Amino acid sequence: MLVFSECRGLSMRERDLANHILNHFGMSNNDQPDLAWIAQIQGINVQYVPWIEGDASGWFRENDGHPIIEISSNKSRTHQRFTLAHELGHYFMNHGDRARDTYQQFRLREPEEISANRFAAEILMPKSKVEEFLSQGLSQAQMAERFGVSYESMGYRLDNLGYEYDREYVF
Repeated sequence: MLVFSECRGLSMRERDLANHILNHFGMSNNDQPDLAWIAQIQGINVQYVPWIEGDASGWFRENDGHPIIEISSNKSRTHQRFTLAHELGHYFMNHGDRARDTYQQFRLREPEEISANRFAAEILMPKSKVEEFLSQGLSQAQMAERFGVSYESMGYRLDNLGYEYDREYVF
C-alpha cells in the first residue's frame, strides 16, 4: 500500500510537500494527477454534497479518526478539482477540522487557507510543468486544459510564479 503518512503534519514548504506527494505516488509526470486516488489510498472518504456549512466550497474533517472531505457538488468540475487539492492540503498539513473557502476566510486571508491554496496550486500546476509548458509556447487556455484547472486558476498561478505573460496569444 502506498499510504503517505511520513510527512503528514511536518513543517514543509507547500511546494516541497506537493512535489514529494506527486513523486511518492508516481504522478510527477502526469499533467492531471488523480487526486481522488490519492485520497482513496490515504483512506479519505470524499463526498460530493449540495451544501456545506457557510456555503463553503469544501471541508476537511475527521469523524472518529476517519478523514472526510466534502466538496460542493454545485461548483464546476474544475472548481471541485481545485477544492479537492486544497482540502488534501489541509489533510497533509494537519490544519484541523472546519468548513473552508468561505467569504470571510478569504477576506481575512487566514494563513491555513493561503497555505492550502499554495499546496493546491503546486499539486495541480507544478512550477516545473508550468515552465515546461511555457517553453513549449502553450497559452494560458492550453495550459488550463492540460492541467484540468480553470482559466482563472491558471492565470493566478502564472501571476504568482512571476510570469508576465500574454495569456491570450502565443507569438
